[in-house]
Amino acid sequence: MILSTAFIGLLLAEGGVPAFQALTAAGATLALGALAWSIRRKERARGTEPGDGPVYSYRGGPNPDADPWTTLNLEKLDRSVEWFSGEGGVKGQDEALRVLRDELYLARAGLSGAAGGIATKPKIVLFFAGPTGVGKTLTAQKLARFLFGDEERFLRLDMTEYKEEHTVHKLVGAPPSYVGFALGGILTNAVRKQPFLVVLVDEVEKAHPKVLDIFLQVLDHGRLMDGRGEAVVFSDAAIIFTSNLGARTQDGQGKPVGERAELELLLRSAEGRREAVRAHFRRAVERFFTHEISRPELLNRIGDTIVPFNFIDDAEVQKEVVRSILGRLKAHVERTWDEAGYRVEFSDEIPAFIVAKESRAINEFGARWVTHALRQELLRLLAPALLKARQEGRAHRMFRVRPDAGGGHLAIDETGR
Repeated sequence: MILSTAFIGLLLAEGGVPAFQALTAAGATLALGALAWSIRRKERARGTEPGDGPVYSYRGGPNPDADPWTTLNLEKLDRSVEWFSGEGGVKGQDEALRVLRDELYLARAGLSGAAGGIATKPKIVLFFAGPTGVGKTLTAQKLARFLFGDEERFLRLDMTEYKEEHTVHKLVGAPPSYVGFALGGILTNAVRKQPFLVVLVDEVEKAHPKVLDIFLQVLDHGRLMDGRGEAVVFSDAAIIFTSNLGARTQDGQGKPVGERAELELLLRSAEGRREAVRAHFRRAVERFFTHEISRPELLNRIGDTIVPFNFIDDAEVQKEVVRSILGRLKAHVERTWDEAGYRVEFSDEIPAFIVAKESRAINEFGARWVTHALRQELLRLLAPALLKARQEGRAHRMFRVRPDAGGGHLAIDETGR
C-alpha cells in the first residue's frame, strides 16, 4: 500500500503517529495476503494441468529412494503369486493372483497408463468380482503389505454407507458454504496424507451411481478435485473395486434379478464349469454398469481389469483355507495369553474334520463360513479352558486341540510346558 507524502505529513502534524503505525501495519498485512493468494493460485494451476507431474512436498521432492514402487525388484514380483497364497494368504485363486502379478509388472515398469497416453493414472486398477468369502478383500489387504510393507496403508470404503446421492460429500468434502467444508473428505484426505495407499472400494453395487461418478476422474487422469477445489493426486495409489455382482437375487432397487439362478445352473454343470462361472461374473459386472446404472463410461475406464474369483468348492482348497485361518488363530491366542505363558497346538486332523462337517456351506459362503465353524467348534471350547487354567493359577500350559475319539467333536488336552 502506498501513502502520499501529504497524507503522512498531515498525520504526523496532528500527532497521529499511532494511527500512522496502525495504518501501515494494515497495509503490510493486506500486501502479504495478496502475495500468498497469488502464490497459492499459481500452485493450484500447476497442480491441475494434465501435463504436469505431482509435487510431493511430503517427501521432499520426487526422490526415487523414497518411492516404495521403485523398491519392487523382479525377483519379488516373480514370486508374488506364491507370496499372496502362502501362509495366512489367499487360497484357490491362482488365476486372479496371476492377473494381479501382471498388473504389478506393468506398474513397476512405468507402463500402467502407457496405452492410453496418461502417465498420472493410478499404478493399479482392478475390479474383483465373485462370490462372498473367497478372498477379494484379503487380497487387497495383503497388497498393501506387499507394496508398502504395512497393512495400515489400506483404506476400505464400504459402499453400503454411500447409498444416497449426498453421501458423495463424505468422500471428497462438502462444497463451500456447507457445514463441514473445512474438514475435507475421507478419500481425498487419506490420499493427500498418504499417496502410497491401497484404496478398496467394497461392494460397488451398493453405492449411489452419483457416488461412483467421482471415480471417473480418478481412473482417467489419476486426480480428483475435493470440495475445496484442490487437486488430490492418485498416481501412486492402487485402486481395487469389489462386488458380488453375479450372485444377487435383487438389484439396487429391490427388483428381482436372475443372477443367482443362472449361477446355480452353471454350478451344476460339469464340463468347463469354472470358466463358465468366471464368464458369468464378468457379464454381470458389464450388465450392471451399462444397463442397471447407465454408466458405460465407468465400465470403459475399468476396461479389461475385471478379475473373477473362484468358488472355494474343492475339498483340498477348503482344507488349505482352514489351515490358514488356524495359523492366524494360533498367533492371536498366543499373543493374547503370552503373559500367562499359554500356547496352543491344533491337530493336523482339524482341517479334514471341519471340511467334512461344513463343506456344503463353505462352497456357498467361502472362507467366512470357515471362521463361523471354527468359532462354534473350536473357540467355544478353548475359551473356558484358558479361563479356568488362569483362575486356578496354572501358568505355562500347552492346550492341544484335536478331534475326539468319536470324531464328532473337538477335545482339548492341557499339559505343562
